[in-house]
Amino acid sequence: MAPQARRGQREVNILRRWWIWPIIIVVGLVVLFTLLPADEPELFATPRDFVEDARAGRVQEIEVNGKYVDYKVEGVEPTLEMDLEEGQTVRGLLTQAGLDAEEFPPIETRGDRWWIRGPFMIVTFLPIILIVAVLFALLRWLWRKGSAAQA
Repeated sequence: MAPQARRGQREVNILRRWWIWPIIIVVGLVVLFTLLPADEPELFATPRDFVEDARAGRVQEIEVNGKYVDYKVEGVEPTLEMDLEEGQTVRGLLTQAGLDAEEFPPIETRGDRWWIRGPFMIVTFLPIILIVAVLFALLRWLWRKGSAAQA
């Protein structure tokens, strides 16, 4: 067997090692996630900030989803996010701030929307699924090629 042919066989054998594939997958994921664009920065607020904005009348609308609250403030472009602590409610915070019920900004309560969240989860994990599928196909192809060369 010529030295060139043995070198090619050695390269195929290195790809059959069990430890090389996790390294390839990790490197691929690192490259992929560094190239993906990041979401816009989120602004987080505390309940104290929320109460101050509500007292000043700067809160335009409020969306409540469980313990997570998103609210828009006049003059601030992105939506502010706030986490409610155990037992806290938006109406309770506004009442403690001294606002009457008719002074409350519009409050929208929304539930978990699985029909919106589901496709986003699939799209989020699609690159990982595709990378694993390509690596699996490559591995099968290399095994077939290696076993055909040995026969």
